[in-house]
Amino acid sequence: MGILLVSGIVWLLLLFPYFPGPSSRAVPLSSAHYALELLVVMASFLSLFISLALAAFAHIRRRKDLAPHVTIFFLFFILNLLALRTASSWGHEMARHRVMRNAEPIISAIAAHKSHYGTYPANLESLSVPLATGVRGIERYAYERTKDEFELSFIIDPGSFNPTVVMYRPSGNYVGKGEYPTIHHDAKWGYYVFD
Repeated sequence: MGILLVSGIVWLLLLFPYFPGPSSRAVPLSSAHYALELLVVMASFLSLFISLALAAFAHIRRRKDLAPHVTIFFLFFILNLLALRTASSWGHEMARHRVMRNAEPIISAIAAHKSHYGTYPANLESLSVPLATGVRGIERYAYERTKDEFELSFIIDPGSFNPTVVMYRPSGNYVGKGEYPTIHHDAKWGYYVFD
């Protein structure tokens, strides 16, 4: 029961950067998040090693009383790795959708500025809309304008080895960068994993 409680607390901490809330410390939070993920993976593999060592010891000494311990450590390994993958994917997707939804007033304000003044705004701060992403682990929106178009983007997991860049362009013409520039589409948005 104690292993399940500890695992539950760890998973809540792992999902914390994806929760709604202020995003003033995104990069340190993201780095701490990945350090915690690494610790969970290391603890999971340690539990696998312990379960294998206990199983070997029990087999050599012909001790059947160690079987529950072997099972517990092995289950801890399997459950943690499965939960890590599931929780991370679920949190990632939840955060992406929330930040995309929170960007709708910004996109509308940019379009209104274009229709009123004939050009896109020079920066987001000139708009009179809230610019908060609404997710703890995503610090801010990035904005870039050209003569004919603009791009509004944000980065999920900025402190990780492979952050996800999510962007919106009115034309829908998206270009990825890095080693894996494949664009994935989500409604009118595009995103790619920068590696």
